[in-house]
Amino acid sequence: MNAYKILIILFIITNCKEKALWVRPDKAELSSIQASSSLKDAKDRYKADHLNDRTNNSWCEGNTDIGIGEQINISYKNSQKVLVENLYIKNGYGDTKYYSLNARIKEFKVIVDGKDMGIMAIPDSPLKQVLKFPIPLEGNKFTFEILSVYPGKLKDTCISELSLSDFSIPESPIAKFCGISFSDFHYGLPIDNQGTLLSSGAIDGQGSGGQQCGKFGSGSWDSSNDGEQFTISIYIQGKSSETCAGGDESLSFELHSCDKEKGTAVIKKTSHIDKGVEMDCEFTNENGKIFLGCP
Repeated sequence: MNAYKILIILFIITNCKEKALWVRPDKAELSSIQASSSLKDAKDRYKADHLNDRTNNSWCEGNTDIGIGEQINISYKNSQKVLVENLYIKNGYGDTKYYSLNARIKEFKVIVDGKDMGIMAIPDSPLKQVLKFPIPLEGNKFTFEILSVYPGKLKDTCISELSLSDFSIPESPIAKFCGISFSDFHYGLPIDNQGTLLSSGAIDGQGSGGQQCGKFGSGSWDSSNDGEQFTISIYIQGKSSETCAGGDESLSFELHSCDKEKGTAVIKKTSHIDKGVEMDCEFTNENGKIFLGCP
């Protein structure tokens, strides 16, 4: 074998080793996702960990203004070099009901291992987006600096998810409750109130609460999720008394578990009447509608 052939073989081996140093993001081990600031509250609900938790929980920057200049840093373990082609983002606050309330990312400056790689525009959409970089990026530390935002009613700029590999957000309990009819419940008072939670936030109510409470009528509902407990609050427009929810009164249900296929649910009711009562509930199918009954 002559020297020329040996040189070619050595070049191929060296080139293959160099290529082997680069891996795809889904094959690399993430070291951390950090932010230069985070909005603080008593429950620490807006921390940088939420950028990669595969939920609708959100990170919000902690700047006193709209967050221009704040940075998000994604790095990988063992100084592993990663080849990146796409940015995966769920822009804005994760709960779409509050999407327009907070500011959203409009432009990022992209920095890789300290080198400025240009500007990336982010469309104003609450859906997950897959945005292709103009050229593949290779590095270990990827920094995204906020250059501009879409303004909201509040100055806080938020992001639900930010990743260099694909992600999906599992169906939340809210999706299981939208459009489900349920049987209302008052402690010590037999009633026959039923309502349907509509995706618009309204309640399609029907039935009667008996002589004391009158007709259930309509109302509205809202929800919250602090990452540990999902809560549904139902505001009933109707007659209000010590034994009836209505008017300025409300019912609040904490959903511990919900299984439509098995037809069971565990709910903790926290109302002004029977605060802290946990109930095992069952779904029943009546006339093509699913009812959640809590005896």
